[in-house]
Parts: sequence; C-alpha cells; structure tokens
Amino acid sequence: MITGVNEGGPVPPATVVVATNHASYTTGDTVTVTARVTSGTSPVASTTVGFTITKPTGAMVSQTATTASDGTATYQLRLRRSDPVGTYQVTAALADQSDVATTQFTVK
Repeated sequence: MITGVNEGGPVPPATVVVATNHASYTTGDTVTVTARVTSGTSPVASTTVGFTITKPTGAMVSQTATTASDGTATYQLRLRRSDPVGTYQVTAALADQSDVATTQFTVK
C-alpha cells in the first residue's frame, strides 16, 4: 500500500481507476488502456501499474507501465485479426496489489 505522512496528517492510500479509449473495437484496432493513480486528490507519479487483459477465451495478456507526473500510466494492445470477438476484461493493479480497478470492452 502506498501511504505516508505529510505535514497535514496521514497521506490517503493510493487508488487506481482504469478506462479504455472506446467501448468497442474491431480486430486490427489498437486499444488504449489508461490507469490514473491518485492519493486523495493528488496524482501519484513513478509508481508501477500492472495491466492484465483477459480475452473471451480466457487467454491473458499482461504488461506493466510506470505512472507519469500526472499519475497516468498507459498500455496499448493491438488486436490481431485472429483475436476472438466478445467481451474483454481489463484489470489495472498497483504493484503492491493494494488497489485494483477493472473495466471491459467489446470486440466485434
């Protein structure tokens, strides 16, 4: 858990929110997944976020990225023509697993 103490009191634990740039895609598209990490209302820079995308078949693709000064980390997944249609689950987790966020997208 990313926590600490500042002059005003304890620093809130870090939280992560994840989103994709579209709700649906077709094979051949690139999915941009963005995670935003904050502590209270402040962005958290230089922290590792693990992204996992689970395909409808159960196959998983994973990648890590480090947050920028604005608290965002980005992962881009190029959908192959052979990727299955259906609903894909996206998970973004802080490196210490103290917070996890999920979303989904559809491939048509």
